[in-house]
Amino acid sequence: MKPDVPNIIMHTQTVIYRWRTAAGLLLLTLALTLWAFGDTAASLVAIWWRSETYAHGLLVVPVAAWLLWQRRDRVMRAQPRAEPLALLLLFAAGGLWALGRLGAVLAFEHFALYFLLLGGAWLVAGTDALRRAAFPIGFALFAVPFGDFLVVPLQDFTAHFTVAAVRLIGVPIYREGYDLALPSGNWRVAEVCSGLRYVIASLVLGVLYAHVTYRSRWRQAAFVGASLVVPVLANGLRAFTIVMIGHVSSMRLAVGVDHLIYGWVFFVVVMLALFAIGALWREDRPAVARPAPARSDEAGGPRVFRRQSTRAALAVVLSGIALLLVWPPTVRWLDARNDHDAPSLNAPQVADWRASDVPFTGWSPHFESPRALAAGTYQAADGPVGLVLAYYNNQAQHGELVSWQNTLTGRGMLAWGEINRGLRRVRLPGGESIEVREALLHGGGPSVLAWTWYWTPARSTASPAIAKLLGTSGRLFGRGDDAAQVVLYVPIEYQPEDAAQRLERLVVDAWPVIDRELAAAYRQAAAP
Repeated sequence: MKPDVPNIIMHTQTVIYRWRTAAGLLLLTLALTLWAFGDTAASLVAIWWRSETYAHGLLVVPVAAWLLWQRRDRVMRAQPRAEPLALLLLFAAGGLWALGRLGAVLAFEHFALYFLLLGGAWLVAGTDALRRAAFPIGFALFAVPFGDFLVVPLQDFTAHFTVAAVRLIGVPIYREGYDLALPSGNWRVAEVCSGLRYVIASLVLGVLYAHVTYRSRWRQAAFVGASLVVPVLANGLRAFTIVMIGHVSSMRLAVGVDHLIYGWVFFVVVMLALFAIGALWREDRPAVARPAPARSDEAGGPRVFRRQSTRAALAVVLSGIALLLVWPPTVRWLDARNDHDAPSLNAPQVADWRASDVPFTGWSPHFESPRALAAGTYQAADGPVGLVLAYYNNQAQHGELVSWQNTLTGRGMLAWGEINRGLRRVRLPGGESIEVREALLHGGGPSVLAWTWYWTPARSTASPAIAKLLGTSGRLFGRGDDAAQVVLYVPIEYQPEDAAQRLERLVVDAWPVIDRELAAAYRQAAAP
């Protein structure tokens, strides 16, 4: 009798890679990832715990785990297969984490941790298994805190919507930046009024609801789109209603705790209405009989050639684990190469500027934990001028130059606000020009016009992104991440444009001196 050669080869090869082995390797890989990047995971949980905007992360993770458990039978029917392509994802995610750590960009670290965990699961379980768990895995991405860049656009929209609605019903209103003045009293559209937390919460709930309620992709997409648009419009309506309640009650209602309570009650009512309307087009999923588990020992056929030996799977998984563990010590080595001292920094002496001990404004910019800070008030030929230099190096969280904590008005401060902001290009002697960020500030005293830019050893820029990129590349190549922010400001006595012309003349006078002072501070900090 002729021997069955394919079956003999199949049964004499190394043990087939099965789910029992894959599950153990998966737990090991995920545990090692969380251990190696534990500080990033801890910072993620800390944000969930302390931030009202991102507290939904505390629910997203268990909900994603529950959704995965619900489809465990479907996932387990896939043949586990260690996937070498996952090594590319692990390498890219590790590089993103390293850039986030070197550049003190916490969002990069958090997204990298998500993709490192995803890459580890793909590495161990294979493409087919992850495809069957696609929605729970994708839903878990909402656990990553993201969206702060939307605060200002949403804040602007809320202010525009409120003013337009109040004027539409014939009530006089005056707007200056985010400050609103009515005959009955004054209001400010603060950052917490932007509605970002409503938008994020609505999007998370909307995606989950669309997945459970609809089967067709276009209905799911339409409902998710509605869950983004409706809360933005509803937040504008909420702000308008609060202002009008305060107006008609002579500022006795909706100005304290009831302001916040009304906001959340309004959001809950809007979401319930959105879900009720969405239920009108629901598509019930038909009951599907659970198929019998596929036999793993069947001989012959194409499935024989898709199997993988445990030895081959172990080689792929161990390669991935080694790739995971190499990033933290690499970043620590780079950090050791870039350890610079804190420099001494003095307010520079500019020709024709006389130092003054009398401040001309109660305003000052806010900087979180600078390594060196210098500030001065001067009397120039055409009026008073203020200068602030904030120097950073060895940057890390809560001690970085480009940060949401470093603002011209300070987070949570209601006394001062930015009325207007923009960019302006200033031409220096010799044909060189620089771009500065311009802000018109109004609050507890005379208004102030401030120009600000970032200084680095390589170049100066008005772009926070370029400043962050230059600092990251400096640490990557061993030059350090030394950088500073320059703030030059004057009072607005007549028109903002008159103050802008004064600032332009002052920048021309002060630029060479400021550049020399910061360059000397850099050489001092970098000296061995």
